[in-house]
Order: sequence, then C-alpha cells, then structure tokens
Amino acid sequence: MSATKSGVTADQSRIGLAKKAAEFAGFLLSDKGEFSAETLTGLDQAIQAIHDGFGFKVEVLKPATFAAFLGLENRTMGMFKQLESETDWRTLLDQVEESCFLQEDKFAIARPFLNEMWKGEVAQNPYQPPKDWRYLPVPEAVERFRNLIRSIFGSSVELKAETILKQAHDAKLPQYNEGFLTAVKLTTWARLFGIEGNPLNSTAKGREAYAGVVNSFIPVVGAAYVKAHNQIMSFANWREGALTLKHIVLTPAGRITWQDLEDQNDDDFVTAPGNSGFLFAGYSQRLARMRIGLADNQLPQDCIMTGGTLAIQPERLCKNEHLRLDCPGNAYSPDADGKFDTCLSWYFDSGVRQLAFDCDHAYAANQKFGSAVVLRP
Repeated sequence: MSATKSGVTADQSRIGLAKKAAEFAGFLLSDKGEFSAETLTGLDQAIQAIHDGFGFKVEVLKPATFAAFLGLENRTMGMFKQLESETDWRTLLDQVEESCFLQEDKFAIARPFLNEMWKGEVAQNPYQPPKDWRYLPVPEAVERFRNLIRSIFGSSVELKAETILKQAHDAKLPQYNEGFLTAVKLTTWARLFGIEGNPLNSTAKGREAYAGVVNSFIPVVGAAYVKAHNQIMSFANWREGALTLKHIVLTPAGRITWQDLEDQNDDDFVTAPGNSGFLFAGYSQRLARMRIGLADNQLPQDCIMTGGTLAIQPERLCKNEHLRLDCPGNAYSPDADGKFDTCLSWYFDSGVRQLAFDCDHAYAANQKFGSAVVLRP
C-alpha cells in the first residue's frame, strides 16, 4: 500500500498519519475480520488529520503477476482474486508453476490462495487403469527400451543404465504408486533422432528441439503398440502435422520435471516412482496440474514419458474403459495462436480398435481423464 499527500509540503508526522490511513484501507480489503488496538488508534489519528484539512489518497496495489503477488508483504485474498480476474487461466497457471514448483517455501505461501481454484472440475465414477496394472521392474523396462531402440537405430546402439539399475535395486516405493516409471531421457531421444538444440531449454531453439523430438517419437510409439498387439490394433495420430513449437510446449512444471530427473544421473534413462492416473481420475487437467504442484511430491509426465510406457507396456491402454494417459507436462495450442489451453492424451478407441493421440480442453473433466504423474520419494 502507498499513500500520497495532496499538497506541496507536509511534515513527517502527517505523512505517517496518511500511511496509517492507507494501511487501514488495505486492511478493510483483506477480510481478516478483526481490528487491533493499534489499527483503531491509527484510524482515529487519520480521521483527525482529515478533519484538520490534511488530504490524501490511497493507491491499492495491483500485482501484475503471480510472482509479484507472492512478493507482497501483506498479500490478501482480495488481491489474488483481482489478479485471477485480470489474467487468463493458462497464463496464471504457468506463472504459478514458474514461481513455486518444487519450491516448498513458495507453495506454502501460495497454497491458501490456490486450494479452491477449479476444485469442482471432477467427474463422478471415473474410469481406472487396468486392474492390478503395474509399471515394469526397472531392469525389465530398460531391456525393453534397449530392444526397441536397437530395432529402430541399429544393433550397435547401446544405452547406459548402470546408475538407475543400482538405485532401483534398493529403492522403496512411496504410497500411491504403480511401481517405478522408467523413461529414456529426453536429451537421449534428441541425440538418437539427430535433433539439434537442447529440448530442456525454454528458448525458441529449445522449444523447436522438443517439438522435433515429439514429432519423431509419436510414430515410434504407435508402431510398437500395433506390433505388440499382432497388428489387430491400429494407431491414429490426430495431431500429425500439428506438433511444431507453436503447437506443443512443455509446461513450466513439465520442463522442470525433465531437468530435475535428468540431473540425477549420467545414464540414458531416468526412473522415479510412478502413477499412471488414478490419483487424479476424473479431474480436469488444469486442476490436476494445480494439485500436482501443491502436492510437493508429484511431478507431471509429458507425452514422451507416457508414450514410452505404452511402447514397452502396450497392455496399459487397450480397452475403452481404461483411464486415459493424459500429459500434464504438456500444453497444446490447436491453432498455433499462442493460446495453450488444451491438453494432450493417449486413449483407446474401441469403435475402431486403435490407440489414439489427440487433444482435449484442459478445463474439461470426464470419466476418462486422469492425468499421469511421477511421484518423488
């Protein structure tokens, strides 16, 4: 809050009174519900100053971003509601992730203001993953990925996995997991596909590299899935030709997730406790993104992580009643107009017996949606 005097000069005591009045005005906007003796005394003094002919005006602070809101000393729900009303939801959600994700001290401050957002976007009686479905043990997952990559890039290609194999031997799973998710590193896929640039970077070159990896990777998943089902299944990439850097991006949390996991070892693989959707079954994806961020121990999966699971475990999605594999680590813009308000997902279409890769509105909630997450120990 700030106060300015309507006049040319004023002594320090009167400026102090004006500040007290401004503080009280801010207090009235905060919905705190009770007044301290000091506040009431300040109000009385400010009223007297007005009576004596001292004018002032109150300027209510309007933070322009969520980061600016967090930086305020006396932030209020009223200020947050104003920011929310003046910012489109996808921009606000990105700002929340950029400001707070994996920063517990920041989310501790932000949590009271975010808990109620979109909480009604949950469908009743949602679908579930296959009964008793589990991620493959890490050694088996590594071997299946190695075989897949040899079949594409030649028998001489060998991927390093020594560190994660040692880590997995003694690792204990936290609650709400479906085993250890294993994934080939994003940077390794980029190297194998001959993609220039680092897909972990948020620069235009990095976003272009990420889109290039996705474009090359999606057909690999489809081919592996169809082959595993002995050609009785088909694959439809409904986003084919629309996966440029203007269409698909990693969300801020999705990028941080990949960076965090890749920094943990020098192998070509990453692994972490995994969940393929049941934690957020029926949630809209934007609500899932918010809850993932607020949970502290969860990381969103992107289409590379979820697609990798389908490539080596095609039984995860082969019935219509199976929960979709949403990708909360991605945002998608159908018209490449910069409005990343849709989400990507893999699902099974029973009508034509095919795996499909497509997009939906991120604010929608239905029985089939259930964003995938990676859990932290």
